[in-house]
Amino acid sequence: MQVNKPEEERKVIFKIAILAGASILLAVILWSVVTETLFPLYNNKDYEELIYNSIGIPIILLGTGIFVYGGW
Repeated sequence: MQVNKPEEERKVIFKIAILAGASILLAVILWSVVTETLFPLYNNKDYEELIYNSIGIPIILLGTGIFVYGGW
């Protein structure tokens, strides 16, 4: 039985679109975190909070990513 080529191409395009959308969303979130959280902490010389946020935010994003991947 032969598989329909346009259907396979649609699946690949769909996967690429999903990954591109997820990449753009992650970039926007990271940009927001850096400009609205980390830069103000650095400018206010609150280095202890800056270190905590620099460690905690990636952990939160990783946990969220695992949760989304598990749901998918």
